[in-house]
Amino acid sequence: MTPLHRFYAPDLNREGDELLLSIEESHHLTRVLRLPYGTSVKVFDGRGREHLATVKHEDAKKVSIEVGPPIKVKTEPIVRVTLAFAILKGRKTDRIIRDATMLGVTAMSPLTTSRSLNNVATPKEHNRWRSISVASAKQCGRTVVPTVNELSRLSHFLDTAKRINGQNLILVEPFHAPPSIDIKAPASLRAVARPNTACIMVGPEGGWTAEEIKQATDSNFSPITLGPRTLRAEAVPLVALAILRFAWEDL
Repeated sequence: MTPLHRFYAPDLNREGDELLLSIEESHHLTRVLRLPYGTSVKVFDGRGREHLATVKHEDAKKVSIEVGPPIKVKTEPIVRVTLAFAILKGRKTDRIIRDATMLGVTAMSPLTTSRSLNNVATPKEHNRWRSISVASAKQCGRTVVPTVNELSRLSHFLDTAKRINGQNLILVEPFHAPPSIDIKAPASLRAVARPNTACIMVGPEGGWTAEEIKQATDSNFSPITLGPRTLRAEAVPLVALAILRFAWEDL
């Protein structure tokens, strides 16, 4: 059986309702997928609920659907992860947003750091990141769309992170001080009880400064590495999240 196409409907309420899809979702349904009247689809609200639905009125800018019965899905991981990362040049940040959504993060916090001060995020870019997160959630089957927080300075984020009770980790380069946890050996992570929440910080292309690492460790972040090789900054979140999910038995 061919899987049903999924659409994002934040106003999703209850079975029997008829609601309009957004302009973007309507365009995708009519112009990209060319789904006809009466097609069965799935809709999710981005907060954990998903329903069957039926395409009713067709219009490129206004597609209405009739909401059907709820679908029980279990795609959300156990550990609620916040990913904090220095924004990167070009569209590399887009890749981080897409992959982190796929790997089940709850929230993402883009940061400015000493070596990324020239990188700024306009409202248009922030809206694009939100759209990328929605698209990634649609593709991978998640019913929750992660929160993409406003861009903030590292110092401000660390002040906020002090209130997060969980496993706080900062990814550092191999030549820095020996890490307190060896991410290369899942057994060392499994020796620590699986947390309910976690926060992972990833630096810019030029890496963290020594002062930034000290600020993070003073804020109860444990430094870890991904081994002796230096990875591209946009690859680090994907690799780290995959290893941690495996170690936590939370894939």
